[in-house]
Amino acid sequence: MTELGTMVLDNDSRLDPSVRTSLQNDLTQLQLEYGDLSNLTNRQRMQTMLTLGDEFLGNISRWMSVISTALGNAFKGFSGFKRAGAVYDKVISVLPKANTGKAVLLKGIATIAMVRKVYS
Repeated sequence: MTELGTMVLDNDSRLDPSVRTSLQNDLTQLQLEYGDLSNLTNRQRMQTMLTLGDEFLGNISRWMSVISTALGNAFKGFSGFKRAGAVYDKVISVLPKANTGKAVLLKGIATIAMVRKVYS
């Protein structure tokens, strides 16, 4: 990447003009975002931009991992409710028939109690 970027910044004629122009536009935009790199050679500019890009991707990766862990913990409770609901359904299916309205209310209370016990 360093070599290709250096060729683009050097306006190397070995690169196809349309490809070179497109890449030059992209690199110009990167240079604007990374700050003033005019005191560096083209090779140093490319190395700096690649290093900063790697650091950015590393930070994004760490943040995504943190978010993923947090979401996983947040949704753990939902699966607990699903399992607790299934346990309640199994238990209620072997008991004598109850009034449907009361069974639904009891299911909610029993499910919350089971999940609270597991995660507390």
